Amino acid sequence: MTRRKFATTSVAAPAVLSAASTASKKARKGNLKQSVCRWCYKDIPLEDLARESAKMGLFGIDLLTPEEWPVAQKYGLAPTMASGVSTIPNGINRLENHELTGNQLREMYRKAKAANVPNIIIFRGTAEGCPMRRAWTTASRFSTR
Repeated sequence: MTRRKFATTSVAAPAVLSAASTASKKARKGNLKQSVCRWCYKDIPLEDLARESAKMGLFGIDLLTPEEWPVAQKYGLAPTMASGVSTIPNGINRLENHELTGNQLREMYRKAKAANVPNIIIFRGTAEGCPMRRAWTTASRFSTR
């Protein structure tokens, strides 16, 4: 390769790569709003997941924490479901979790509303050592507080 050939190729390469990355984003029609769940791809850096999801034309990413919402939004994706209020093992099926979970839910609601995040996930909790009927009754009491 000559110096001239190398110089023209190396100067053009960034422009071609930049054009390819913007052209590869699929246009959305808007009739399907598909998203990907963060939890299923937890081993992939969020930045990579968001970038590739946008390229595929997905609508958003589920189960993001407030700290992660800006990454999704940077790529034009919606944080479709907020996560961080309760956990699968420690949910609302235990009366002792109601006050803390209620406080966390109110705080998450405030953040989600400000960021236009439409959904918040909350977990019932596992029934370890708790009869299923009592777990469901206790969980339903949370929603009527």
